[in-house]
Amino acid sequence: MPVSANGHRFVVVEDAIREAGDGWFVPYANERFLKTRDIMDSDVGNAPVFIARDGLIGFRLRDESPFQTVGHISDFGVGDR
Repeated sequence: MPVSANGHRFVVVEDAIREAGDGWFVPYANERFLKTRDIMDSDVGNAPVFIARDGLIGFRLRDESPFQTVGHISDFGVGDR
């Protein structure tokens, strides 16, 4: 499990996942911030991960913005290519 700069585990914020036409925006935060809601426990600048329907994983800020690919779900042991 990835950890934040302050040493806390990142977790998916499941109730904030949003479906787009070609995939899903999957927000994440560190566990401590989600428990305390203290801004001092937060991480700055973490955009949601975007998972495209074809399995590509990357980042983009809005539905229509460019998609920066960082891998495929099969690279992480999930799904088939």
